[in-house]
Amino acid sequence: MTRVIEFLYLPIWLLILVGLPVFLGARRDLASLRVRYVLTMFLCFIVLGNFMAALGMSGGPAFYAKVTGDHERYKDLIDYLTFSHGMPFSAWDIQQYLWACFEAKTPQLGSGISAFPSLHVSMATLFALAGRHLSLWLGRMLMLYGAVIFIGSIHLGWHYAVDGYASVIGTVLLWSLVGRATKTVQAMPTSSLRRNP
Repeated sequence: MTRVIEFLYLPIWLLILVGLPVFLGARRDLASLRVRYVLTMFLCFIVLGNFMAALGMSGGPAFYAKVTGDHERYKDLIDYLTFSHGMPFSAWDIQQYLWACFEAKTPQLGSGISAFPSLHVSMATLFALAGRHLSLWLGRMLMLYGAVIFIGSIHLGWHYAVDGYASVIGTVLLWSLVGRATKTVQAMPTSSLRRNP
């Protein structure tokens, strides 16, 4: 089951992260949903992934021992996760790589270790929010996927539960704000959007 979660957590998550905006971009009839989705996605990365992450700097359970010196608190979890060492998409291997980047002070794309809030959970929440506008079935499937990502973020030692809660709340709030803003702009007369000569 852990290997399934590792697979869903990285390659499938990346596939949806890239694929959903491409799908929305290819459909002219989904222009308003596309605008709402893309704006919310960028705001999630900026507000949650940068601003809030800078305010709440923390290392998840995978890095707890290295950050605090307490090697007992999450020892059983970390010892268990080593079983996937050397396998594709191993959470343990990726965590070792990220810590090596952190220690070497050589940041790479996606190499941060800050746990709060979780962008994985944030994006999975956004997938579900967009999915329910496409179809009831897809919305439910993506909600289930989001729940697996939330649980997986804890099970794989990436995050604490509070990181996921904050991500879900923050993403839903940003989605609502962007939805209201885009509706307001769409409702404005075209003449008011043009500059006066």
